Amino acid sequence: MRILRYLSIEMPESLSIWPFKQPTKNSGIVEVFPRLYFKLANTDPSSWQNRENINQTLAFYKSEKLSDQIEIYREDEADALVSAAALRLLSSDEELWSAPKSFETAIKAEGWIFGVK
Repeated sequence: MRILRYLSIEMPESLSIWPFKQPTKNSGIVEVFPRLYFKLANTDPSSWQNRENINQTLAFYKSEKLSDQIEIYREDEADALVSAAALRLLSSDEELWSAPKSFETAIKAEGWIFGVK
């Protein structure tokens, strides 16, 4: 978080860290929780090595299945792949860009995980 605070001070016009500042251009920084994206797809995050599980998760987010040339060797690789697919689809949902008002105080201090309603 320190580097993000530093960057937001040094680059206030070109860096948006949501939910503290709404993105004004085509990019922004959001906090992700890859397990959430597996759960939203009703797939098992602990089965990250299972190609069919990954493909089912990707399909939920309207992404193409894994190419036969791509191998997943580490859990964080699967997490990154699923998070990218989820963010690509979920970022068009305007509702997700407004964190719940009932948590407003905590959100202002700590932030919020993108995709949590």
